[in-house]
Amino acid sequence: MPGIGPSFGTKLLARQLWQRAEWWIALPIVLAASGLMIARSLKAAFLVDFYYLLVAGRMWGAGLDPYGAGFLPAGTDLLPPDSLPFAYPPNWWIIVVPLSALANGNAIFVWKFLNLAAAAAAAALLVRSAGRLGNATRLWPALLFVLCTFASDIMWNAQKLGQTSLIMLLGFALLITGLTDKRRWLQVCGLAVLLLKPQIGLLFLLPLGIRRETRPAAALALAVAAVSCLPILFTTGVQATVESARNFLHNLTAYGQSPWNLPIHMSGLPHLFAYLGIDMPAFVALVAACVTATWVLRSSTDAQDGEFVVRFWLVTVATLLSMVPLHAYDFILAFSCLLLLPLLERGWSRNLMLLSVALTWSATGFTLLAFRANPSADGVWMALRLEYDLLTAAGVALSAAAVCQLRWRRGRIAASRNAAFG
Repeated sequence: MPGIGPSFGTKLLARQLWQRAEWWIALPIVLAASGLMIARSLKAAFLVDFYYLLVAGRMWGAGLDPYGAGFLPAGTDLLPPDSLPFAYPPNWWIIVVPLSALANGNAIFVWKFLNLAAAAAAAALLVRSAGRLGNATRLWPALLFVLCTFASDIMWNAQKLGQTSLIMLLGFALLITGLTDKRRWLQVCGLAVLLLKPQIGLLFLLPLGIRRETRPAAALALAVAAVSCLPILFTTGVQATVESARNFLHNLTAYGQSPWNLPIHMSGLPHLFAYLGIDMPAFVALVAACVTATWVLRSSTDAQDGEFVVRFWLVTVATLLSMVPLHAYDFILAFSCLLLLPLLERGWSRNLMLLSVALTWSATGFTLLAFRANPSADGVWMALRLEYDLLTAAGVALSAAAVCQLRWRRGRIAASRNAAFG
């Protein structure tokens, strides 16, 4: 009896037409989100965090120590009156000294362009890697990733402040691409870029450092980070370099004195402990995150390289966002996990990841609403507390998604072994 309904040929034609229509639907959305972010970025003028790098670059270029007492006087024309001492690591020398040779306006334009280019390159690399890990290019997860990234206040805040988060996103993309393609030089480049922010880079470095296949890349990345600091030694001498290192460590201790950097106004474990009246140092939270991610990945039962990359991607980002104290702009990495949606189990893992992304994307918007409801000095700090409540919840939700996925994966492995030997 002949079947009722469309034939196989008709279904195939309909599928091909839909696949073409998908691109025509997705392309305008991506272009609109990207164009909006570019327009907003070009108008951004505050860029206070970039001014820190600019002033330091000019001091380094003149053979001076930006970690010393001369930093704030040197930045009088650019930095706010209540600025903190300079606390970026010295491996920024190779990037900011050439930038600081430009006039202020030109340096700002180049920095904005570099960040937008970094975001675009990172998006392309991550979409490609996710497609290879899933043996297919999935359009809608890629569209969600690009849309959430380029239409988010997270990316806008990074551009408005002149932050380095988009450079970190590029480093992460280079690392994931290197792991996916088994290209060591890309792994080294990615880790070296991530180490520009050590509180982020170390979380990716240590799990790879204990794995035999990636240990050489981790060692080479450390070497690159060390070599990038050598210009300071060559321009100032040994004694001045030692003194600069002491000043740098001192400035790190002063970082947490700003109300913007208090645990209650940052995310992760210190934020949660602050509600309990317990002061958890940022260093302790970072160590806890590194140990957790390393232990989970060390105990991995995945034999295939692609499965390890998926697990590494999910576990490291989830651990970073749930445990390490971060500012909102550092949550740009959360959106990359949308590319893993087709590779996760249907149910809790996907739902928790979508919840995490939704909280991350909307946190700043809720903060603005809270501030408008109470536009006072106290209202600013209450709104910030709400923002980091939501971001901490987003990190915890992503960690829960990772746990559900790992348990599901282990259940499948156990079931397949029982089927094979039972």
